[in-house]
Amino acid sequence: MNRSGCFLLYIAFGIALSEFALAQDTTSCPYHLCTAERLGCSEGGLRRDERGCLLCKCQYSVVHNRPCPLHGCTVELLGCPGRSLRKSNGCTLCECEPENATSAEKSELNPTVAPMFDQASSDSQVCPQLTCTAQQLGCNRLAVNQTTRCRICSCRGSPRRGNADERIDIDPNSDGQCNTPDLGIASIGRNIISRGSNVAKYRLVIRKLKKGFQPGKSYKVQIKAKSRAPPFKRFMVEIRKRPTARNGVAAATSCGGGHFPFNATAPVNADCPLVASEISDTNKTSVSLKWTAPSCGCIEIRAIVVDFNNVGYRDVEGERSSGVAGGKLPLMRTVCAKERRSSSVGKNKKRKKSKRKKAWVDVDCCRAANAPPTHRRQGSINDECEMRGKVYSLKKYYKLPHALKSCRKGYKRCCIKNVKQRMRAHRNKGRSMRRQRI
Repeated sequence: MNRSGCFLLYIAFGIALSEFALAQDTTSCPYHLCTAERLGCSEGGLRRDERGCLLCKCQYSVVHNRPCPLHGCTVELLGCPGRSLRKSNGCTLCECEPENATSAEKSELNPTVAPMFDQASSDSQVCPQLTCTAQQLGCNRLAVNQTTRCRICSCRGSPRRGNADERIDIDPNSDGQCNTPDLGIASIGRNIISRGSNVAKYRLVIRKLKKGFQPGKSYKVQIKAKSRAPPFKRFMVEIRKRPTARNGVAAATSCGGGHFPFNATAPVNADCPLVASEISDTNKTSVSLKWTAPSCGCIEIRAIVVDFNNVGYRDVEGERSSGVAGGKLPLMRTVCAKERRSSSVGKNKKRKKSKRKKAWVDVDCCRAANAPPTHRRQGSINDECEMRGKVYSLKKYYKLPHALKSCRKGYKRCCIKNVKQRMRAHRNKGRSMRRQRI
């Protein structure tokens, strides 16, 4: 083979390599559902980048230097009477063009595509029948599920402050199904660090609930893991209405379980619990939720934690499934609303005297005992002041808190005043002795 043949073979091999690289570049372009008709491109079609890949942008007439909003709306999907979509600034909108072409009405989308927060479902959509009303829950309006657009047994926004008469009855025989999320629990474990220990791995923390909750007030609900406990992936906080049991008398009345602003699945009927959950694969050692308390009654707050091995931890009364420290269940709390006190109570009540014992150190004359001799204008102090001053000096030497008190009044009362009285008594005694001699 001569040199010209080798040169031609080399050129053919290079052309094949370039075509292979170009094919690889073309196959690695990003995939999208954009088309020139869907984006409303007037002319030129879609824009290409330096690799020759089609972008989700028009070649010309790009409005505000940005692509048109991407949507999956079609004439058939929206059921447009005019058989065309409305266009604005070169972009096709998800709205039907009216037949008279004078005004455009926004069409209803599939609720799973674009749900509205406070828009209830239409009459054609089938929603579960509710067993509660806004008046029973103590609120102005019921909330709307953002996915199904059906009204649910939960207050929209903060519940109004009610009184003890605004209550709903709890039906103990109710067998309605509740929309509780599935946490994927494979087995139930004991919520303890090690055998023979009462230290819980996970605990439910709610501050400022020692004496009950304030109606309508927001609290922070936390789930924390101990330092030696493994992290958890999923959790669920469940709030149930608990019949009030005080003085041995149980009352089957309550004002609901409050509401969670975020990550919440509201109950479909009045007997289902209020649930807030997070189902993810990220490990975490603590989570916090914002919860708004109901207007009255008692509630039971339970937490379920699932670790990375799909082992669930929970608290059930009567079962030793958790580490019990001090008779309390770490993943369950029962609290009631604080009783409102009348403003007239305590006005005519006399103030009680404090029974707290006084400090054993008397700080009178401490300033005189520690002052330099040049500052003692009225002569030397008496024995009592000197003794008290020494005790105070001892207290001050050991940096005890009683040494921080002021002693100016004690200095004037115990030292200057006593010296003046002693000098006056000495003068009176001298006068009386002179009179006796005469």
